[in-house]
Amino acid sequence: MNEIGTAQSLVELDNFLTQSMAKQQIQALIKEDGLDLILQKVEQLAKSEDESAESGLLVLALLGRLSAVARGRESSIFKMLASTINAATLPALESSTLDGDGKFYAAHSLSQLRASDRADYVLAESVALETAEKARRLLIELVLHSYPTAAKALTAHTAALDNLVGISNSDSRLRKARRISSGWVEVIRSRSFELGERPGEALVKWISALLVGDLREVEESLLFNIVDDGVDILLRIIELRFSHAMLAETYQLLPRAKALLGRARWIHYLSSSKMRPALNMCLREAALVLARQGKTDSTLLDLIHTMYQSKAQMLKELTIHFGEALELDPDVRQWWITGGSVSSSRRAVHKVGNNEDQMIGELLIEVLNTEPSMQALRRTVAPMLEISDPVTASNVISAAAGYAEIAQTALLLARMRKLKKTELKGMVVEFNPLQHELLSSTSQGVREVRVIRDGVQKDFGGSIKTLVKPRVEPLA
Repeated sequence: MNEIGTAQSLVELDNFLTQSMAKQQIQALIKEDGLDLILQKVEQLAKSEDESAESGLLVLALLGRLSAVARGRESSIFKMLASTINAATLPALESSTLDGDGKFYAAHSLSQLRASDRADYVLAESVALETAEKARRLLIELVLHSYPTAAKALTAHTAALDNLVGISNSDSRLRKARRISSGWVEVIRSRSFELGERPGEALVKWISALLVGDLREVEESLLFNIVDDGVDILLRIIELRFSHAMLAETYQLLPRAKALLGRARWIHYLSSSKMRPALNMCLREAALVLARQGKTDSTLLDLIHTMYQSKAQMLKELTIHFGEALELDPDVRQWWITGGSVSSSRRAVHKVGNNEDQMIGELLIEVLNTEPSMQALRRTVAPMLEISDPVTASNVISAAAGYAEIAQTALLLARMRKLKKTELKGMVVEFNPLQHELLSSTSQGVREVRVIRDGVQKDFGGSIKTLVKPRVEPLA
């Protein structure tokens, strides 16, 4: 403890503690009353060096270093912060004599200040730092915690990125931008945050600020990595609130990045991007979810097209992704897998004859449902009546024969019109209001249902459409 008592400056004390940590001797120094003696020395030196511009940062670094090794005693370490540190007067971390670890510990101490007091400082320093990446990531985390939502934090950080304009060399500017974007990805993936309103809009403005300036002669890999970081954050937004996946505004980053890179570079980006497969899967799944809801979205389809080098490639992967999802409305399915076009002839086929086909379908269902009863009537009831009432028996047999002719005609009409039963009766299926007729006063909360009457489907040139919905009832 003699070295601590004789320390003449905060720098000297910080160097001594740094060496003690390196030699794993710090625990012996802080045990029992040792920590209190060190804190008293820090406070004494801070007052004597009050006029020094760097004293505040040194105090932050010292306290942060101590808190890292004195777990459970942080409250006694940081209680002096409020009286000794004013974030508004702190000098820039980058211009200080602190090394990378010192900057990290100083940033750690900043987390103990009120969010409103530190917000402006951590915003500026998260951009200004050059190489202290551990400190930058901690500052970015403080930025996120200084605002109620991630969208507002991104918006505030976008304003701080204006300082990048002052870096005249394009490669140097983009290397720094990449370090910043990489730090954001690491932090935003490390924990959950409240997203707030329109995070996609905040993200595209943030990426635009990172890619500011002349991009013509810069290294492509830098550009692509920054865009990939933006896509990574976009995917994290969707992970945190999956409903954003179905909103076209979530993906505003894509057309903006394409415009910033230019068509030729964008094609190169698509072939080299590490994040593209995950994003494309997300986009295709969003399209399938919308299709299951009977919806189309031209803006989302355009965004999907943005992530492919050709429309043919996009349509091929959409078709594969939609697979055998026969529960989809054929028109809606066709719209998505043809890139937003349904031929007029196809629309006419759907429109003409649907009423007649539906009536034939209803007849087919009734005929098939009645068939077991009519067979029992002819095979069981009629023979018994022949003994006691031959006249009535004859009428029953005639009625059964007439039914058989009607049934044969109905089946023939169904084959001609390419109608067939769904063959679902008795099965338990997932309820789809577009495909099922629910025999219940409410559909709220109904997930699985049992089919109690088959429906009828029609083959429209390879696409299957339900004309008569199967009747279903909720599972008890």
